Amino acid sequence: MGNAVQMRLRASDEASRPVVSCRPSGVRHPSRFFHYMIGLILFLAPMRWLMQQIFGDMVGSFIKEGFIVVLMALLFAKYAIRSETRACLASVMRTRPGKCVVLFLVSVTLCTLYQLGEDPLRAVVGFFEYATYPALMVIIVSSGFSAKQMRDLLGVVLITVPITAAVSLVAFAFQLEIGPAEFIYPLYTRTAAWRFSSLTGSSLHYGVFLALTLPVITSLLLDWVQRVRNVVWLTMGGIALVLTYSRGAWVQLILSLGVLLMLKRMSKWIWIGIPLLLAGFLFVPYLNRLGLTTLYLERLGSTLDWTVAADNVSRKTAWKVAFAMFTREPLLGVGLASTGNAVAKLTGTTPQFVTENHYLKVLLEGGLLVFFPFILLLTEILRVAYKLQAHQMPRLSRALSQGIFASLVGFAVELFVLQSLEAQVVAVIFWFYVSYLILETMRTFPPLAKPKDGTFAVGVVALRVRANSRTTSNLRPSKRD
Repeated sequence: MGNAVQMRLRASDEASRPVVSCRPSGVRHPSRFFHYMIGLILFLAPMRWLMQQIFGDMVGSFIKEGFIVVLMALLFAKYAIRSETRACLASVMRTRPGKCVVLFLVSVTLCTLYQLGEDPLRAVVGFFEYATYPALMVIIVSSGFSAKQMRDLLGVVLITVPITAAVSLVAFAFQLEIGPAEFIYPLYTRTAAWRFSSLTGSSLHYGVFLALTLPVITSLLLDWVQRVRNVVWLTMGGIALVLTYSRGAWVQLILSLGVLLMLKRMSKWIWIGIPLLLAGFLFVPYLNRLGLTTLYLERLGSTLDWTVAADNVSRKTAWKVAFAMFTREPLLGVGLASTGNAVAKLTGTTPQFVTENHYLKVLLEGGLLVFFPFILLLTEILRVAYKLQAHQMPRLSRALSQGIFASLVGFAVELFVLQSLEAQVVAVIFWFYVSYLILETMRTFPPLAKPKDGTFAVGVVALRVRANSRTTSNLRPSKRD
């Protein structure tokens, strides 16, 4: 009975949405190959360690980048034979978010050209580190996916949460060594705890991945969309997040859920969520047979301890060193791929210096030339996401937009304590969210000015057409959005 009611509500939501056209007249639907390949990239995003075990460390680390390069090559091949693809991308780049992306990529390109004369290999690696996953966004927006196709891709992202969480729970229950050996050492006890990273290869990055996806699941749950499934996914993902011992991810999720509850105007859920959250922190140590709950309490308490906690002290030192290095090359920076994971890709060794702050990483490596476009891009994405979720939309679309906005707010704060955007799993999800927001915004707020080629709806531009309005000759509305 509940499923029947839910199906009727969903049908009414879809029926209430204005009829739109996502493609210009004469343009075919996007290739299923592109749709499936992007879905595969999203599905493999949190499975880097698994790819390394199957294909080896080198191939497994870059397999998703390889897929993106192939898709970009095919997209440029389409440019040569189809003008609609160029018009599709041009229509997106006329928007404010699109212009911010272009400005960011131009600044990265200029910084790379400057660095080529000093260290060509590092310059190329740095360019791919900064530009590969924005290229994924370009592929998505250029392919002209419909709203339903984008929701399907978002579903692929969300389904990886219970899959990876199940791996962590099995490893925890049977004490299996899955992933690299990462431990957390408490301050006042001698018992070390295993940090479970599931299939990602890093407990820190896995924690950020969960903190980016769980608010979307929570938003769907609060709007009573697939409530049983989402309760299971949220519970599994929440326990897996606790097992990462990542304080930054914990704070990120708490901030995101707080923003989400304010958007939903459901403050009463705070009084329900806080006891559940505390119960989770106390429940997992009991299962782990530590005999002490102080492990989690110490970990949480050390979040604000910047004088005794060793990792926080080292983080402060890294910030001071990074800023001192920035002052030597404030305009163009010390060069892309100078810190963090990029060094490991170049040398195959552990990175010698990590800024522990993504904003500082961009400022240090790219200087003010790259830093200001990056801040402008992030600010614009947050503005677009807030404007979109505040608009009158169908229930499902509004729930997804609110979840993504809340996720990005928490993520923007988390970047102050970890340069997590350089991680593959985080970059894939972030830039997919950006592409989702851009396409959904263009469907909800169509541009007023006509493109230069005279076509009123170009590429993925979604123009709202009221049910009682006259269909124009240069629009071909799709049968189903």
